[in-house]
Amino acid sequence: MTAVCLHDKQEIEAFLRGNIYLHLYEIGDLDDFFWQYTTWYAQKEEQSIAQVA
Repeated sequence: MTAVCLHDKQEIEAFLRGNIYLHLYEIGDLDDFFWQYTTWYAQKEEQSIAQVA
């Protein structure tokens, strides 16, 4: 696994929507109003996201 910093909102959203009820709060942070205040990190296996923080 590789730790990376994510900057692609669509990539983050696609992962979070895999379990909407678990990630509902984080999905709200993708709104343009909050986006500038967030930093997203992930662990990736090959090219796919395994988890986000």
